[in-house]
Amino acid sequence: MLTRNKLVPVFLVFLLLQPVLDVLTNLLMNTFGISLSLGIIVRTLVMLVFMLFVLKEVFTNKDRSLMFHTVAIAFIIGMQFVATLLFKEGASLGSEITFIVKTLYPVVLILALVYLMRSKEDLRSLANVVMINGIVISAFILVPTWLNFSFDSYDHGLKGSLGFYSSGNEISAVLMFAYFFSVYTLFFRKGKQVLLPFLSVFLITWSSFYVGTKVAIGAILVIAVLFTLAIFIFRIKDVKKWNAAFLAVPFIFSLLFFNGVPAAENSQMADEQQAARNQKYETPELYYEADDVARIAEVVRLREKVNPIITKIVSSRDIYAIETYEDYERAHVMRKLFGLGYAGDYYDDVDVKIIEMDFVDYVFSYGIVGTVYFLLVFVSFLVFTLKAVLSTRGPTRGKVLYTLFVFLLAMSVSLLAGHIWFAPAVGIYLAAMVVMLYRVTQLDTLPETT
Repeated sequence: MLTRNKLVPVFLVFLLLQPVLDVLTNLLMNTFGISLSLGIIVRTLVMLVFMLFVLKEVFTNKDRSLMFHTVAIAFIIGMQFVATLLFKEGASLGSEITFIVKTLYPVVLILALVYLMRSKEDLRSLANVVMINGIVISAFILVPTWLNFSFDSYDHGLKGSLGFYSSGNEISAVLMFAYFFSVYTLFFRKGKQVLLPFLSVFLITWSSFYVGTKVAIGAILVIAVLFTLAIFIFRIKDVKKWNAAFLAVPFIFSLLFFNGVPAAENSQMADEQQAARNQKYETPELYYEADDVARIAEVVRLREKVNPIITKIVSSRDIYAIETYEDYERAHVMRKLFGLGYAGDYYDDVDVKIIEMDFVDYVFSYGIVGTVYFLLVFVSFLVFTLKAVLSTRGPTRGKVLYTLFVFLLAMSVSLLAGHIWFAPAVGIYLAAMVVMLYRVTQLDTLPETT
């Protein structure tokens, strides 16, 4: 029987196993050449278990609001899949179904955690597990890097090491979420327990310098600096203000250790590489094969339609967005209403990929109907949270503001760099943060254990 008492420890154990699951998936695929993703299989099976739990809770409790959302989500995804089957030429059913699973994964976990995480003790356990994961992930980055058998963050000469992981953007997003929970605990949890959050903060900061992506070091720097300034400027009471030193020490150590910021150096090197490519693009037939020349001509055509500043900010993802928009313009009206499915239109499996800007991908993949529904839910959630900000004072308001700020930061990263909503390895942490934001004001009047 799927009960809350049984599923809370199951979820926490599953969350605790995420770093190991990602390492195993990467090693099996990139070292042993196994094309089947262990991570997708395991996460899909777990998602189905929690989906059954959510459906049981929704219809047993006759929760009309969640009944509506359940039916709405099923309708939108079902109609999108029907439109894909009927009107998408050369669609790969495997890719389309996998994309739907990736879309549903964080949704199912958010709904499940709303039912599962009901007490301060539950949220404390959730935060502890995420902080432990931050330490384990950092170890899986640092140790292989020191022993010189790690995967590189980039494959074209830029600096960065991922340890046993393979996706720099995904692991950067996970580190951002782990850093959020660590800082939250460091400043707001009562008691004198600082070892776990400080160790997590220290190792996450250090490993983020090694990873070398703008997301990793940028998000963490923004969280640390702005939050520290906020608690002093707004004089938030009953917050451990001087724990800000625990945020400063790792940055100072990392800056001295690396003698700079690798992500900033990478940005400069990337600009130089792009300038060299642009020069070659002027006469591509001298440098590239015939098949590549045709693709380069298409890229050059699309670049004429975009803003170079935006292109630099989003690492050329806007070019893929323009290309997908052109697919959308040509699409059948039913696909415009319910979406193009995975990666717009494609005619082979060689270069099929999404834009990697999550909201933009969602808009094109689920169409007008899906976008309207998403915006209604998102705006309603923000209104709910802002009401909580206005109705609270002191440390409670600090908790809500901090969590809301990092949530909006995560959504910004999701929009500009992707790899959050449609990346199951990251989606579980997004779900944990959303539920933390949802529950924090409801639970703040409960007695706190130390």
